[in-house]
Amino acid sequence: WEVVGRVTETADVASFRLRPADGGPVRDFRPGQYVSVRVTLDDGARQIRQYSLSGTPGPDERQFSVKRVHDEGTPGTPEGEVSGHLHARVRAGDVLELSEAYGDLVLDTDPAAPLLLASAGIGVTPMTAMLAHLADHGHDAPVTVVHGDRSPADHALRA
Repeated sequence: WEVVGRVTETADVASFRLRPADGGPVRDFRPGQYVSVRVTLDDGARQIRQYSLSGTPGPDERQFSVKRVHDEGTPGTPEGEVSGHLHARVRAGDVLELSEAYGDLVLDTDPAAPLLLASAGIGVTPMTAMLAHLADHGHDAPVTVVHGDRSPADHALRA
């Protein structure tokens, strides 16, 4: 998949938009699903991490958002190698390996059902895909969104 866009959401969160590098077809996904992303690190190691899709299901694109994990000085909590690599090295034009979308924590699309979407921190990512889907499909029932974060500046995808 080719990175066609990168947006800095906060000081520690970036969103990546990708399209198939070969222009091939893209399977649909359900809001709330995730993809596995495989990268080759500077030392040659290949690592895989999962990231929730944070954009609307589209015919030819995927979007996921990544929070950079810092070493807080706490023993046993190393910096995130893959998140750090994506933040430091990946730009538009680069190519990443992505899996198909997976996961069972998906939006129930009953248009008559009221919804409560609750998240905290980077857990907002599947909620943004769900909200975009609801808006695109004219969901008529009440939707309540509750999100907790350290500060407005830390609230990724707030807009």
